[in-house]
Amino acid sequence: MWNMSRELRFAVVAALAVAACSGGESSGPGQSAPPAIARVMVSPDSTVVEPGKTVQLIARVEDVSGNPVSDRTVDWISYDASVATVSGGVVTGVGAGTAMITATTDGKRGSSRVTVRAVQTGPAIAGVTPNLLVEGQSASITGSGFGLVPSNLRVTVDGAIAPVSATTGTSIQIVVPTFDCKPARTVDVQVRLLASNSNVFKASLQPAQLLSLPVGQQRIIGDPAKFCLQFGATAASEAYLIGVQSTVEDVKSLTPATLSATTATTATAAATGAMLALRAPPKSPPASAVDVVPREPIPPRPRLAHARAEATLRVLDEELVRPLTSTAGRRANTMSSPAAMSSTIPASVQVGNVLSLRVPKFLDQCTQYVTINAVVRAVTPRSVFLEDAGNPKGGYSSADFQTLSNFFENTVYPTDTDYFGTPSDIDHNGRVAIVVTTQVSRVATDYDPGFELFGMVKTVNWFPAYQCPSSNEGEILYLRTPDPAGVSGTTTGDAAEELSLAKLLLAHEFTHLIQFGIVIPANAVLQPNWLSEAQATLAEEVVGDRVTGRARGRNYGYDVAFDGDWYRGITLLGVYFGLWLESPPKKPANAPEQCSFLGLSFEGNNGPCYNNDFVAYHTGYAFLRWLSDQFGSSVAGGEKAIQHALVDNRSKGLAAIASVVHVPIDTLLAQWAAALYVDDRVPGAALRLTFPSWNLFDLDTRRINTTGRLVPRERAFGSFTDAVTVRGGSTAYFRVSGAGRAGTAIRAAAPGGGTLPAGMRVWVVRLQ
Repeated sequence: MWNMSRELRFAVVAALAVAACSGGESSGPGQSAPPAIARVMVSPDSTVVEPGKTVQLIARVEDVSGNPVSDRTVDWISYDASVATVSGGVVTGVGAGTAMITATTDGKRGSSRVTVRAVQTGPAIAGVTPNLLVEGQSASITGSGFGLVPSNLRVTVDGAIAPVSATTGTSIQIVVPTFDCKPARTVDVQVRLLASNSNVFKASLQPAQLLSLPVGQQRIIGDPAKFCLQFGATAASEAYLIGVQSTVEDVKSLTPATLSATTATTATAAATGAMLALRAPPKSPPASAVDVVPREPIPPRPRLAHARAEATLRVLDEELVRPLTSTAGRRANTMSSPAAMSSTIPASVQVGNVLSLRVPKFLDQCTQYVTINAVVRAVTPRSVFLEDAGNPKGGYSSADFQTLSNFFENTVYPTDTDYFGTPSDIDHNGRVAIVVTTQVSRVATDYDPGFELFGMVKTVNWFPAYQCPSSNEGEILYLRTPDPAGVSGTTTGDAAEELSLAKLLLAHEFTHLIQFGIVIPANAVLQPNWLSEAQATLAEEVVGDRVTGRARGRNYGYDVAFDGDWYRGITLLGVYFGLWLESPPKKPANAPEQCSFLGLSFEGNNGPCYNNDFVAYHTGYAFLRWLSDQFGSSVAGGEKAIQHALVDNRSKGLAAIASVVHVPIDTLLAQWAAALYVDDRVPGAALRLTFPSWNLFDLDTRRINTTGRLVPRERAFGSFTDAVTVRGGSTAYFRVSGAGRAGTAIRAAAPGGGTLPAGMRVWVVRLQ
């Protein structure tokens, strides 16, 4: 056979091969064809290899039924030979990068992604423990190539250097750096050994302390360097009230501040919608209910003019008393002896007597005065009512004087003295003189045509006449006379209207008479004007309770608050929130944070609120009411003892208040400011965040004049920045709420990011 020709030998071999494959028979109809290839799969579908190292890939060829087919030749191809080469499924790493490796047969192809990773020659991070890094706490970095010298290492967390305490070559001990009010987030961790950097490792980081506050509880931050609130991520719906507050006892003080929020991620539109849904705007009465809801009385313009006039008079009183204190000891000694005095109103006074009295002028009240002849109209054990003989017609009748004297004797005197103390008796007649005179109106309008006085107490009457010729050297309260014809230059209501007003004035002005009578003869501290007026406004309420049979601590709401004039302290609290007493209403911007109760307009309280003297009177009253509600039960003698102690205190203003209840004033101001919004709005709120005597939520939501509602700035959890300016004693309010919150940091700072001054505070209350 091997002697056959070459062509013949090939033919024989081919014939033998065909015979072997067909079992010696030729193929014919009915024999099966080779299976068709459906797919080629390569495993693993991705892998990693180092340069010079190999990895085996396996190609699986399947028919349409998923059965493996083993008689096919597979062609392997690398699409980036500079990264990796392949032969028979064996892949060899060449250089760093990623190459696509394919296996093909019968037109079907599978693939695998092969990454060639360069050999790490420097430090390499494999992991970080704990899984959650915490600012200021220790952590460990594991890996390789760290070396044994800590000083050769530089570890950064989110770009900030983390101090290294030890290294073993495969482990580094660090202290996680602290950050300036950044939220919980994912950060980059990297190690640098001399000039070689490691890979970047992603880790979770959170601040040293996340806010954890039950609903209805408050946290106060006193250190301006720590004005940062850290909120952890949550899927729940939450809401918080945040206050940026000034505790500076100066109404001229204005502190600019920013409240900024940053988050680890941007809130989605859906989350933002959920946040806005939590706003819960105050309810307005339905249209059908308007007719049955009591209308809210608006103080007529004369009452505004009276508030401004009396506020100015208080400042002038203080200016009068200050220079005379140098002779205060001599004054007190001189006036303590009945023999040294010629009483203007003798103890033996009787109805019908005519006495000569002086009415001091408004400004120069020590030397300028008007002399009047006054007729005694009523005498009680503790009072004498006199009427200026020069009063115009249309004044009080004898019955009116009897009504007023009975009201003072039986209601005002016992209530005010119970709350504020016993009045002085420097003229030793055992009585307070109430003088009804047209001069009350005239001394005010002579000073300023825009002023109007309903009544007044002059401090000059506690000084000897040799010091101040206008002094009557006795306890005198002046009331204006009814003058519906306007003969005096001021048109008043008729006698019936003025009689009702006079009762309110007796409660208010008699409180001033008590204050001055205790302080001036004893050479004690005259409290600031806002505190004097706040107490006098509180007197209106407690006298009103005696008249109506009500009591404190009953959580009265809207209907009681607007039941007459006795409770105007609480109803006009709305001026602090922006209550506008003109038509149409227009809520002023920046109320309440640029309004303050710690001073009168004449003392620089020129904020945007409608009447800043009303703010001092009525917001100051609200502070005292809250203080009495909260601490009356813990002070011997109850809330009355608190008011006594404030009148008689050797400290002044806010310091006096803190000394009486033994709580720091910044804590008191923060709790009170929060209570103005939280009271009865948040079920189960801490007691200090409530007004037991009043339901402020009912009063707020049922107000017809909505400008008087406390409306915080509404913000959703997410990034925001607000600029505010806060007046001394006031608070900027923010309500921040939302669902699906990412880690969020909220910071109060000075404009530009600096630290706020020492008098500033930040507090937060969880609402839901």
